[in-house]
Amino acid sequence: MNMPKKTRLGRRLRALFDTIPDGTDQLVDLCCDHGALGRAALEAGRAQRVLFNDIHPDIMAALEDRLIRYGADSYELSVGPAQTLILPKAEKGVAILAGVGDEQTIAILDALFQQPSARHYRFVVSPATKTAYVRNYLRHQPIVTLSDRIVDDNGRCYELITIALADTANQSQSQLQPSLVGQGWQPEQPIHERHLRKLLAFYQAQQHRQPSNLVENICTEYETLLASTDRNGG
Repeated sequence: MNMPKKTRLGRRLRALFDTIPDGTDQLVDLCCDHGALGRAALEAGRAQRVLFNDIHPDIMAALEDRLIRYGADSYELSVGPAQTLILPKAEKGVAILAGVGDEQTIAILDALFQQPSARHYRFVVSPATKTAYVRNYLRHQPIVTLSDRIVDDNGRCYELITIALADTANQSQSQLQPSLVGQGWQPEQPIHERHLRKLLAFYQAQQHRQPSNLVENICTEYETLLASTDRNGG
């Protein structure tokens, strides 16, 4: 049963919502906070079932009250660390992990990738910080990148990376090779250029404090992206 459509999504959450393909039988909303994304999926019938996960019992209790009040069904709640969650069995599952830091994102993905059910999921990842470190982790995993895009919302740019385990993903030429900085940037757009320059400055400061080959490579990729804008007078 579809819920009344009451959940409003900003541009970032709308972009995450749009990554859920038609025919999804299981959505897992990881570190869901107030569950807006999963609620919107229930309201729209975008997924047959939704599993909400968050570590905070009070937030999950408030979410359950809201779901009951709106007459929702076909959902489960999981209170606890996302890295201890067991992915439900699915034929066409989607797990969305957004808004947490790089170290937590990596720990969660590392745990979930080990589960047998993971081969039936696509994972949508949008870290809150240090996305280049998450991308470096993904470079060393048996995954393919299905899409890689940038969304701007309230003056900030967010990276949305959709991946799947390599042995189950459709190996087409359209799939993107892993990148330390992402494939979706358009440096000619002022908001993208500003954000890229902030990211470059951040990683340059990291490199100054604690030099490493990884951070040097990240800086080089950002500089290469920005060089085309500089040549064109951007």
